[in-house]
Amino acid sequence: NFDGTSNDLTLSLSGYDIGYFGEVLVYLNDQRLGPLSKGPAEALNDGDTFSIPASQQLDGPNTLRIARRNAGGVWGVTHLLLSH
Repeated sequence: NFDGTSNDLTLSLSGYDIGYFGEVLVYLNDQRLGPLSKGPAEALNDGDTFSIPASQQLDGPNTLRIARRNAGGVWGVTHLLLSH
């Protein structure tokens, strides 16, 4: 979670063992920001970046959620950075 700002933000992260484009999705306040890109098996992808305009942020707490479309399997994210 993060508190909303009056600035546009950027979320950067790397996905682990993402088998196909769209397997794992990123959401802001239950609104889809986009999918993580595919990467090699049992390794990190090249990284992904998502824009979070000030207009999409709520006053007060905002929730980022990263979810796999289908249950099961091993996957993960690392190198998360929220910047402006």
